[in-house]
Formats: sequence, C-alpha cells, structure tokens
Amino acid sequence: MEIVGVEFEKAGRIYDFANVDDLEIKEGDFVIIETIRGKELGKVVRTKCKRNPALDEDEIKPILKLADSEELKRYEELRQKAITIKPKIQSIARKQKLEIKILDVNYTIDGSKILIEFVAEDRVDFRTFVKKLASEFKAKIELKQIGSRDETKKLGGIGPCGRVCCCNAHLREFDKVAIKMAKNQNISLNPNKINGLCGKLMCCLAYENETYEKMNKTMPKVGAVVSTEFGEGIVMYNDILRQQCTIKLSENDEYKVFPVKDINF
Repeated sequence: MEIVGVEFEKAGRIYDFANVDDLEIKEGDFVIIETIRGKELGKVVRTKCKRNPALDEDEIKPILKLADSEELKRYEELRQKAITIKPKIQSIARKQKLEIKILDVNYTIDGSKILIEFVAEDRVDFRTFVKKLASEFKAKIELKQIGSRDETKKLGGIGPCGRVCCCNAHLREFDKVAIKMAKNQNISLNPNKINGLCGKLMCCLAYENETYEKMNKTMPKVGAVVSTEFGEGIVMYNDILRQQCTIKLSENDEYKVFPVKDINF
C-alpha cells in the first residue's frame, strides 16, 4: 500500500493518506479525501512515503479519488465564496461584541461546512455566534482558535532579515525554540533582535543551534582563565564561527585574539 503525503494549505503540515486503489498519483495532483471535517481537497506533495511507525495501517485514511476538473472548478468557486463571506462573519462577530479577529475562512469541498480560524486574547462564548452563522450561511460551522505564531504563518510578512517569514514561506511545522539558543549563538537578548513578527522567538534560531552547541564545546567559557604563549589571561569574548577567543592578558591587561587551538584551558 502506497503512502502519499498531502497538504491542505501552502507550507502547511503534511498528512499521510493511503492510496488503497493504486491510483496513478504524482506530486502536484489534487485529490479528494475524507477527513474528520468532511470531504476536502488536498494537494499531493510527496509520493511513496514511509509509513509513520506511530500509526497503524488502519489509522491511515484512504484517498477517495483524484479530483476532476468539475471538482477543481467547484473548489475555486467555494474559495472565492469564502473570501466574500469573511468580512460578513467579522461583521456579525462585531455586532455580537465578540473580541475576535477572523483570519481564514474555508468551505469543505461539498460546501456543507464552513471552517473558520480566528485569534482572540480571551476565551469567548460562541454559542449564539455559531447559531447566527449557521442560519445566515445555511451550513455547519466549525471554529478554530489559533495562536500568534499560526497567525503570522497565515498572514505572512517580512522578517528582521528582510526575507519572507520562514513559517509562511516553507516551515510546515514549528520547531521548539528556546532563549538558550540565542545565548549559544552570542546573539543580543534584546527582544527586537530575537523575536519575530509573532512576538515569539524567531524560528531560525533553531536552524544552526546544533552546530553552535558542538562548536561551543571546543571553546573555553567566557571568564575562564587560560594559558597562552604570552602567559595567562581571562577569556573576554568567543567568536564561535571563527573559533577565536579574545583574551585579556594578566600581565599587562592587553587584549589579544587567539585561535582556540593556540590556547590551553
């Protein structure tokens, strides 16, 4: 049984589905899939995948069929319809004095359900809101609250580096990012330097962290007393990538830069 990787949005998470009917599927094809939210259209981004060992074969849902031209046309019509009703949904929320921001609206491929993603600072009672939406749009309503990182992934933007945010451009899932990663790389802990548009630590801090951790192990700690060809001194700064240390010599308080290989610690 072939396992196929499918995404439902640009740079979104890839889900495994089973090609149980041996359909001739290639990357870039659109397929119809039964999910817990109903029938949806997804794009094939990987074929002949390895099965996730954490999932049993009977847990992997099957691909129903390749999407035909009529289904693709229907999907585009529903996508445009979703764009049209988004401001109406926001207006209804405003009239009900709900402090929420509608980010994304999508229909399932059969048009029977509307999927709404939003952000809100506090918990909100949506019972009246959902009833109003279901009555207004004659469809089932599913609401999903997302966080600030997911909001930035949806909206995109230009990061401090001058490039499109990684989460919006290519990151399918968020890595764990910790303040220690910035410390490992000798980056200023100024929030303006290490936080992204979402207000959280930048995802890119994790990219080279493993390399920095390995290289840090080959260097003395800042403040350590080391021996050089000019005598003992105190490590004042480490240039990790160049593998160099700035050392304050004890004898004359002079600062000198040494390659790590030339000092003893």
